[in-house]
Amino acid sequence: MGNFRFTAAHASCGMGCCVNIMNTEYLPAFLPVIAFFLLTTIIKLAKRDLPARVLFIWSAVLWGSIVALITEWLSLFNMISFKYFFWVWGLIDITAVLACFTLLRYIKPKITFTVPHVKFSQLPAYLGILFIAMILTAIAVIAPPNTFDSMTYHMSRVAHWIQNGNVEFYPTSIVRQLYSSPWAEYAILHFQVLSGSDRFANFLQWFAMAGTLVVVSSIAGQLGVSPGRQVFAAIFTVTLPMGILQASSTQNDYVVSFWLACFVFLMLRLIKGPVDLWTSMLSGLSLGLCLLTKGTAYLYAIPFVIWYFAAGIKKNKFLISALIIFVCAVAVNWGFFSRNLATFGSPLGGIDADVKNRLITFSSIMSNVIRNVGLHCGTPVAEMNAFFTKGILWLHHVLRIDIEDLRTSSFLAKSTYSVFFAYNEDTSGNPLHFTVILLACGAVICRLRAISKTVLFYGSALFLCSILFCVCLKFQIWGSRLHLPLFVLAAPFVAAVLSGSKRLIVILSGIMMLFCLPWVFLNDTRPLIGAGNIFDTPRIDQYFKVAPKLKDPFRKGVAFLEEKGCFEWGLYTGGNNYEYPFWVLGRESIGRPFRIEHVRTPNILLREGRNSGSQGFCPRAIICLKPDEPESFVFREIKYVKKWEDFPVSIYMAER
Repeated sequence: MGNFRFTAAHASCGMGCCVNIMNTEYLPAFLPVIAFFLLTTIIKLAKRDLPARVLFIWSAVLWGSIVALITEWLSLFNMISFKYFFWVWGLIDITAVLACFTLLRYIKPKITFTVPHVKFSQLPAYLGILFIAMILTAIAVIAPPNTFDSMTYHMSRVAHWIQNGNVEFYPTSIVRQLYSSPWAEYAILHFQVLSGSDRFANFLQWFAMAGTLVVVSSIAGQLGVSPGRQVFAAIFTVTLPMGILQASSTQNDYVVSFWLACFVFLMLRLIKGPVDLWTSMLSGLSLGLCLLTKGTAYLYAIPFVIWYFAAGIKKNKFLISALIIFVCAVAVNWGFFSRNLATFGSPLGGIDADVKNRLITFSSIMSNVIRNVGLHCGTPVAEMNAFFTKGILWLHHVLRIDIEDLRTSSFLAKSTYSVFFAYNEDTSGNPLHFTVILLACGAVICRLRAISKTVLFYGSALFLCSILFCVCLKFQIWGSRLHLPLFVLAAPFVAAVLSGSKRLIVILSGIMMLFCLPWVFLNDTRPLIGAGNIFDTPRIDQYFKVAPKLKDPFRKGVAFLEEKGCFEWGLYTGGNNYEYPFWVLGRESIGRPFRIEHVRTPNILLREGRNSGSQGFCPRAIICLKPDEPESFVFREIKYVKKWEDFPVSIYMAER
């Protein structure tokens, strides 16, 4: 039965009160953070000449790999719990402290403290970045996870893992909880178990955003951008509207962007320099981490892998380096691949057929390219949006392809197509940044001979990433969030092409800083100002920000179950229903261990109970989120009768 260190205060604390993240109950959650800084210190002591940003990338990749290793290892023994996480991270921290003292004793380095030199002219750029980062910090700590995907599978799978004590597959009708790449949720799992709260869940994407600023500026350096102008790559990244919206959420697009950027940076070091086996190992680990975070990473990593093979095939130790990269990438994903292979017959799992492109012709690919571009053409001016919409419809007429062909379009795109403007993290575009990218591409064409080969190859790899995305995946109205890694990787390219004009990048930096402010303050799901802002809305209500009509049925349903003394709930849902709020409301209301398991799941393999915690589960009550169900049904030879209903929630009680 689920044993959660989670109090009602954690769930219901709204922003009429002050959030104190230094509450003693939260302190164990800082153990992984301490481990990261200690790991950084060890590497710095061992590699004293390593640049600070490279040091950060090395430490991040090793730390991310440790998170994956700990999760998979403890899962083997059903030991995912506060006690074991606390002791493992505590042991790592103690060992790291001893390693630091040992290195200090035998190496005896000259310890010096230097303050990074920042030119006065660069100060506004750094202050602007800091301002955006601090605002997003406040949003991340105050607002709970509340995006649609978080409520259906990101956070729900974390709750099941905690309950089961492992990350093995379990019965569920929301199959994305199983086959979707899990590293981001692994990291959330550690912080949630150690803090007994989801208070830190949003911070993972925030840290990914902050880390990405470091990495893109480093990639810009690899592309030949001078140190003083590498900050433009960071400004381009931090002002991305989609990035701003996601940096305070539990989506995983910024996390995969970070790992992908780390991989690209390390790849560039291998391409431009001699083959280094240590860098090869880190490259493999970073590749493995981005693949373990989101499936789109496969499409975005392929062009850079091809570039590495083309550039390094004649280098000494190349084959050894390639083997190390392959082995490390597979090793990081081994547990996840094994579970997918055993359940779905493929290491990539049961990929949703609705997202795979089923018509590959010139017209269909161009249709996907045009419509994906249209996602970044939305403006606040309705007339301009209508103009773009007419243009896209006309182009489809020329291509002689239906703009809503379900072979190339996700089912949610089966509606009247239109270009739109949004402050939502699922659908917002990056219109200004897309325009700047086009400007950079135009500059490359006009100054082709003046552009270095490295920049040209990098830009070509990015272009191939975009084409692969449009070839392999159907058009989706939420596709702009899947484009975030492309925009992040475009930042160094834009900086490399435009950095020759100081005046231009200063003007663009200022425009971007001002342009992004509405997305900072007017996030649809976590607004800082206006009606329903995160300061005035109770935390428990914010879980239902995307679907407010579910709040009362969910709360009343849980109250009914509490009144009946039910602490084991079956959950009968469709393939994409809200689930996580039931875990939050249960922990808030019941105040004792309880259990939630999916029942009547569609897949026979899962229905038979691949996770030991689900064997023979016969709950007293079943929560049904499927419409048009009968007044009674039989589950595992027990008759369940509908006793309570408030659309879309129905509760069936067992007749024993």
